[in-house]
Order: sequence, then C-alpha cells, then structure tokens
Amino acid sequence: MTNGTSGTHGAVLADVPPADADRPLVELRGAGKSYGNIRALHGVDLTVRPGRVTCVLGDNGAGKSTLIKIVSGLHRHTEGEFLVDGEPVRFSTRAKPSTAASPPSTRTSPPSP
Repeated sequence: MTNGTSGTHGAVLADVPPADADRPLVELRGAGKSYGNIRALHGVDLTVRPGRVTCVLGDNGAGKSTLIKIVSGLHRHTEGEFLVDGEPVRFSTRAKPSTAASPPSTRTSPPSP
C-alpha cells in the first residue's frame, strides 16, 4: 500500500506498518464467568486489535455487561484466558468508588443545610 507521496528523485514512499501492528491488545480465549451455580458467560472468544472498532452485540441477558466488566477489570473471569499485550492477566482487586466523586443523586447521606 502506498500513500502516493513522492520523495526525492521521484521515489514513492510506502506505508509500512510495524511488524506487530495487528497484534491483539486484549484477548479472551474460552472466557467465562459464574456466580455460584449461575453461569453468566461460557466459552467467549474476543480479540481487540489496535486501530479497529470492536462491537459487542447480543440479546437482553446474553452477558454483554458481564463481558465488559471482565475486560474492564470490575469482575474476574472464572474460566478461560484473559491476555493483555499477549500476557495472561488476572485482576486482583476492585477499586471502591469514592462518594465524593458520586453525583448527588447516588449519595446515601442527606445534603448539609
């Protein structure tokens, strides 16, 4: 593929992507999530590559939110593999939301007079 830009002496410059440009940023292989006896996800394969749009579609109750929570680190997967930049990962803790950063409608204490 060329960009059509001529260099000196009429040479055409080529757009040459780096060797690992298509290497996945995030990958799930056979991932799943269970909550006790309830199996929310099973056997999910997902590949997110740089410079590409990845869409998650499905019916209500199909596990889209659970999948996004696994990828974002809010929930741990209970089966399969989760890789970031080709390395296996397993998030250990979940950050607790700060009440100071919460919108007023979600605070549990009444506003001060």
